[in-house]
Amino acid sequence: MPVTGYTELSKNTNNRILVVGGYLKDVEIIDYGHRAKIAVRPGGSAFNVAFCLSKLGFKVLFISCFEPGENREWPFDSLRANRNCSGGTFVYRGMDVLAVKRPSLVTLSEEVLSLIGSESFALVYATLEIGLKAAVSVSSLESSAKIVDPSPQIEFRDIADLEGFDFIIGNDYMKLREGSAKLIVKASSEGVLYRGKVFPPPEKGRDKFGSGDLFGAFFSRFLLEGLPVERAIERAVEESSAYCMTDLPLPEYAISRIVH
Repeated sequence: MPVTGYTELSKNTNNRILVVGGYLKDVEIIDYGHRAKIAVRPGGSAFNVAFCLSKLGFKVLFISCFEPGENREWPFDSLRANRNCSGGTFVYRGMDVLAVKRPSLVTLSEEVLSLIGSESFALVYATLEIGLKAAVSVSSLESSAKIVDPSPQIEFRDIADLEGFDFIIGNDYMKLREGSAKLIVKASSEGVLYRGKVFPPPEKGRDKFGSGDLFGAFFSRFLLEGLPVERAIERAVEESSAYCMTDLPLPEYAISRIVH
């Protein structure tokens, strides 16, 4: 078993999903004044996708920036992107973002690149939370599908930067070329737009942080199960909209509601 100095890799590495991107501590402020409460949970778009995919029964390798030991209880394999990086913090109330400390923007260490370069993955999923270079560096890996979510928009400038990916799952506030066969546009509780076609939810819930991450995880699942792209989108919209109908935060929803 290879040992990296960060963590040990699983012996069974065939057919895993690689997720590269951000880990942030989600700090939710509930209510106001002396009635206010604070809830702290693990989060970040890439972490959420990795967590949901692991709950869906996939073997996941998550590469991100976090402090040594923070990954001890995570239900999937994980590696630090490099030895000097750190995660972030996301503070919010409802749908209002109150403060953000962003994770380090990094390149993946040569040791990590060497390890993942020797492995083939069922699917590669990246976000830009730890930087464009980290995401692009995994776009050439061997896998059956490569997906990128170009969030946050700090470094993202043009869809051409992401040509190595098969699918780009963007947000409706981004300046993106509609109609591309690669481009899937999330519009939160309104559904998803793909190649000029709208995929609305069966029932519209409220906007919630994490709904787009849940969509990405389920879209990945349905692609790997062999569904056509439009059907995979339709099914993933159904799953993410069900989450928007609940009051549960994403980790609790994933634990209690997601089944293999």
